[in-house]
Amino acid sequence: MSPEASAERGHFKIHFHASMAAIRGVLDYALVAGDYRAKELAHNAYLYARSTGIHRLGLFPTHHEATEGCSIADMTGMAVTLSDAGLGDYWDDVRGCTRATD
Repeated sequence: MSPEASAERGHFKIHFHASMAAIRGVLDYALVAGDYRAKELAHNAYLYARSTGIHRLGLFPTHHEATEGCSIADMTGMAVTLSDAGLGDYWDDVRGCTRATD
């Protein structure tokens, strides 16, 4: 996939938290403005971000290193917002990110 097509689908290669913080802003805007394309971008970015780590455990490494707490918070916030907005059912992701142990 070309870099342009990847970016249009919400894929990113820079710092996880910096990217997800921007995507969370896009999602907030999309919900307030009713912007379908922005909702789709944010949703796709979330799905991409899930694929970069082990979402059922809440692990989202930055540059293939350790997971930062802010990354867990970003993914939890996105999962809650997407679920509340009816853009998916990500409550299992929320549980995975917020549980201490099973």
